[in-house]
Amino acid sequence: MRILMVTDAWRPQVNGVVHTLERLAETLKAFDVELDFLTPNIFRTLPLPTYP
Repeated sequence: MRILMVTDAWRPQVNGVVHTLERLAETLKAFDVELDFLTPNIFRTLPLPTYP
């Protein structure tokens, strides 16, 4: 099985979402699932001053 995970929370962020996705990835790989991540680090971004 192949899965694409799309998320706006990924490394270098350190938070509960990133931690949960990392644990999920480890678990799925143990079941021989091909897993890829589509994350914002592969796209150019701009800061949003009003966003915390």
